[in-house]
Amino acid sequence: MRVGRGELWITVHKKMMAPISMIKQEQLVKEKPGRVRGAGFGPTPTQLFGSNSHVPGNGVEVEETQRKLLALQAELEGEKLKRKKMEDEAAAEKKKMQAMERDLIYLFQRQSEELP
Repeated sequence: MRVGRGELWITVHKKMMAPISMIKQEQLVKEKPGRVRGAGFGPTPTQLFGSNSHVPGNGVEVEETQRKLLALQAELEGEKLKRKKMEDEAAAEKKKMQAMERDLIYLFQRQSEELP
């Protein structure tokens, strides 16, 4: 029976990786939640951005983003109003057409009754 290259690689590396994976599992168990893993150098995210900050950015960026959001919301409301107006106009036209259709049917019925 011939063993493929992939199977051979998996077999060899599975044996080699077993001790490493056990070490990683032990490290994961010892870790405390909320800690940042690293080599122990450089500032932590809390030192850079503060404990309550989740997204880095300055006040100008936040204000600009809020301004754009408000502009987009206003534009959306305007488009909704346009759509509502068009739907109302279409409904009114449909009612007119239905009324005209009823009138035509009535006229044709009357005309056919008057024929000899």
